[in-house]
Parts: sequence; C-alpha cells; structure tokens
Amino acid sequence: MPVPSPTRVLITGAGGFVGRHLIAALAAWPDAPEIVAGTYGEEASSLLNARTVSLDVTNAEQTLGVIQAERPTHVMHLAGITVVSQANRDVRKTWDVNTQGTLNVALAIKECAPACRLLFCSSAQVYGGSFRSGKPLAEDAHGAGDHGRFSI
Repeated sequence: MPVPSPTRVLITGAGGFVGRHLIAALAAWPDAPEIVAGTYGEEASSLLNARTVSLDVTNAEQTLGVIQAERPTHVMHLAGITVVSQANRDVRKTWDVNTQGTLNVALAIKECAPACRLLFCSSAQVYGGSFRSGKPLAEDAHGAGDHGRFSI
C-alpha cells in the first residue's frame, strides 16, 4: 500500500490575526501538518509551530519561487489588506495585494503544485454595497457594474 505524502500547509499572511490562530489550531491536530508560514513584514520569530519564509504575494517571481521550493499540498491564502481605512488610503496597493497577489498565488500553484488545494479567504466587501439591501446574496451574485466572471 502506498504511503501518503506528508501534508505541507503554506499560510500566506501568516503573521496576521487569523494566521496566528490558524497556525495554533493546525499545530494542535493529532497528525499536525508541516506548517510553512509565509510572512511579509511581520515579526516571524513570534510564530511558533511553523517554519517561516519571506513571501510578498505582489512579487510574482518570489511567489512562484516559494511555491516551487515548498511544494505545498495546501495553501491557506490569508494575505491581504483587510482594514477598510487602510485600503481606502492606498487603493492601488490594496488592489495589488488583494487581487494581483491572489492571482500570483493561484498561478504559481497551477504551474508548480497543480495537485495543491487552495483555500482563499475573502470578505463580503467583494460584493460592494449590495449587502446593504438586507436580502441574502447568492455566491454567484454580481454587483452593479459587474460584466463577467474571473477565472483562471
């Protein structure tokens, strides 16, 4: 019977609020995976239970290099600018990190680790102001001005 390959989880944005909790939760599993914490500007030494790598998701070459070197079986993509006031202060940077960074991660996985599973964590903000209607919104809903879907 073939021996299953070990699970290696890469967490982008690992130094953020959710990333720190995710690392702790994964490390507490009885069969904990190998955890690789992708960090950018965070204090990597404070991340226990994970091996850290420098990862700027806006840098396509670096992102590709990390995915190629680490060969994760799973990527938990948490990297992003999430504070609305910060996002509004630098809209271009927000688009670069949140959109282009996600694309860089997805394309690197497609090229270097095609069997890898990607979990992309996002926000209701992707639906724009449509949530203000108070009505439930389907996952495939499009906001005003949407003219198509994005896919790889």
